[in-house]
Amino acid sequence: MADGSRRGTLKEAVDRDRQFDLEGSSALYQRLLIEHPAWALEKKVDTRLLSLWRRAMEQNHSLIDAAKIVHQQIYVRADDERVKCLAISSIGDLERYAHHPNEARQLYQQAITICPSMGKCYNQVAVLDAQERGSDSLLRSVYGHFRALWAAKPFPPARNNLLHAFSLNRAAMDAAQTTLPQRWNCLIIRIVEIAFTSGDEDDQGEDPAPFLAELNAISRSLALSQNSTSLPNMPETLVILLGLSTELAWGALAIVFGWQMTSLAVTAMPRRDLVLAVFCICACRRTDLLTSGSGLLTHLSRLANTLSLDGIEATSSAKPPETEESLILSMFRGFEPIESIPGWDTVLEKDIWRQPDFLAQSVRTLGKLTMQYDPASNRFSGPVDAPLVVLDVPNICMKHGKDRSFSCKGLALAVHYFRARGLRVHAFVPENCIDYEKVANLKRLGRLEGWSTKASAMPDDVGLLRVHYATGTIIATPQGDYDDSYTIEHARRNSGIVISNDRFRDASQKQAVALESRVLAAWIRSNVCSFAFAGDQFIPNPDFVWPPEHDRLVKLAG
Repeated sequence: MADGSRRGTLKEAVDRDRQFDLEGSSALYQRLLIEHPAWALEKKVDTRLLSLWRRAMEQNHSLIDAAKIVHQQIYVRADDERVKCLAISSIGDLERYAHHPNEARQLYQQAITICPSMGKCYNQVAVLDAQERGSDSLLRSVYGHFRALWAAKPFPPARNNLLHAFSLNRAAMDAAQTTLPQRWNCLIIRIVEIAFTSGDEDDQGEDPAPFLAELNAISRSLALSQNSTSLPNMPETLVILLGLSTELAWGALAIVFGWQMTSLAVTAMPRRDLVLAVFCICACRRTDLLTSGSGLLTHLSRLANTLSLDGIEATSSAKPPETEESLILSMFRGFEPIESIPGWDTVLEKDIWRQPDFLAQSVRTLGKLTMQYDPASNRFSGPVDAPLVVLDVPNICMKHGKDRSFSCKGLALAVHYFRARGLRVHAFVPENCIDYEKVANLKRLGRLEGWSTKASAMPDDVGLLRVHYATGTIIATPQGDYDDSYTIEHARRNSGIVISNDRFRDASQKQAVALESRVLAAWIRSNVCSFAFAGDQFIPNPDFVWPPEHDRLVKLAG
């Protein structure tokens, strides 16, 4: 069909549509879509046909099946991914018109998978999210509308939908929220609205400071809670805030990272996925952030420093379930800057974003930007002049084990707490505690001969201690030596703070000179910080007076 003939067919279809000849105009629209899909999409024939069918279905609901058949034919015959995407999306629209939201959502998600750069599908998913009653449905809706606007092929009507979501959120903020996460979501959306609409003619220039202050207060409260997964929609929140290039958005983003750094989710996969995901956003969408002076980069580096690269590399043979979608993929579908990177298609096709070597390399790259990576120890650390804390390992682990067992998880929690804040962490432990054979012999002889072996000599996870020993965090003291002496001496030489509930009275009392004993006792009183465990939450003494160089980092994330 020549171009003139196609135009004539389209004109005839439009005329019949205006004359309410639904059957005739529908047949002509279908003919154009099936025979000339690319040209028809440019002329928005699919939109005209959907509008026509929607009006027709209001009169005759049986037409929905016929409409599905036509779009299925378009999907099968089309070679263009955009055509396939819009065909599946149109079937989703028909299901939504028929009040089948679950079926519609599945079709929209399928369309996103086929052609992630088309913004319309994100908008349609957002419309479904807005109709739900969940505590986080509105935030997910805002995220979807933003994705529709930021996609390589944006969907302009999403802007009006986004503004409507903002108005719904303002009404929700005036109502009482029952939980902190619900209030958090409302505040995030309100801050995003102010950042998004700044500069508009009707912008009233509302002061965002109270919202940021409340957001920060909630993050502190949630950081002290037992549930480290209290905040929903973390990926969506990060995408929205990183996509808004305003100082206000960066301020909110810093609070989000503060919550992440104070949370006690020490499991490797979610945390490393988070760091890698945000690193990809910065590297591929906001390269201006990757500078030595970037506050955001500092947050990322400290968060990355809580990861175990050994844990990442140890899972090289693991393959995730086929039904599980990577956080990376779900966050970055449709962002053209990532898709335009040479080799990114290979990353998607081969699941490289799930491979430990890719994860580890990305984390190292992030760390190298502001931190020092040591290939020999397979870790990156802060500057050598970073403030030092020295952990009394047996004391901390026994406290976490409620004085009944040497719980090595307590050490992991303490290391995570301080390292996430950018401090250097060293820890002293007797060398027999990191010797598999010696610990096993103690346990075996204790069982066989009924020895009353001290629990402080039998760690429950020697492997974890050896990992920290290999990376340089743990320093082993010679067998028979008094490990507390090493802890105190190392802290005194390097202006460090000792973390322990031990008052070290025997250390000061054994000094031969009375003056030296008094000096050491005074140093211990001002440089040993006590702590407590609330479940798996490590809490250093809130009343301890930290030196200025420690204080600014310890209190960085609340």
